[in-house]
Amino acid sequence: MARCGGGRLTSQASQAARAEAAFRRLDPETHAVGSFPMYVLSMEAFMNLTSAKSHRDLQEEGLLVKYEEHLGNAIFVSHQWTGLKHPDPHFRQLSMLQKVMSQLLGSDRPVRSSILYLLALGYSQKIDPREWREKPLLIWYDFFSIPQLEMRKASAAGTDLQNAVHSIPTYVMRSKFFIVLAPPIEHADTGQHLNLSTWKERGWCRLERAACDFLTPNTNILEITRLNHHSVMIPFDCWKLACALASYFPSVFYLHSDAIHLLFLAVCDVFVPKVCWKAVTFACYFLGGQ
Repeated sequence: MARCGGGRLTSQASQAARAEAAFRRLDPETHAVGSFPMYVLSMEAFMNLTSAKSHRDLQEEGLLVKYEEHLGNAIFVSHQWTGLKHPDPHFRQLSMLQKVMSQLLGSDRPVRSSILYLLALGYSQKIDPREWREKPLLIWYDFFSIPQLEMRKASAAGTDLQNAVHSIPTYVMRSKFFIVLAPPIEHADTGQHLNLSTWKERGWCRLERAACDFLTPNTNILEITRLNHHSVMIPFDCWKLACALASYFPSVFYLHSDAIHLLFLAVCDVFVPKVCWKAVTFACYFLGGQ
């Protein structure tokens, strides 16, 4: 009978509290695994680019800044690389982003969701360009913001790269806006036709998308596929998001080690902190120890 008394409930509540505290310690809001500064490029500097410059080059030119909220609103740009060693060798993706940003910032016309959004969710959504003009804008783009693969030979640079990759969910969470940049482009090395569908197959892109939907659920995602065709991307619901997280290993990776890193990030920095600790707390409370 003692097992049904207050002592058991107290013990279960204590275990639940410990479980919740353990999972909260993994929450990107308070703990970023392998933290690396969030380097961003001002919108003015971005709009003046004529080629995609690397993190190292932009640092040497003094154009990168460590992001702080008082500097303005950060934009996280998710995209698929169009070359094996360079994200945009012909500057096609980024030139389109420049043109779309010029259109968006120079207009009061809202960007609306597609008819598919309405059919899927039963309501429409929009992005108000005026919100994008409230504060200065700063761009987070992987090639600009983190050390690149060719720098892995140097141990310090390799550590910076790994820490930056592990911090991607935190970068997403700190960004006010999220852009999916996926225009139809031919891959410079493989000749593959890249578009929104291939973006969805990329493991890293899935992680970034999942982080946005889980960690910043009120953020509307701006989907850019053509110069005059951009809309609000349909958000995941919880079940679809769980399926997406479960499907990381069938995703497309150029490096097998990337799949391992991504699974770690998905579990530790995205899925576990926001969902699993609640389930564990519930289980510990009702099924807990003696």
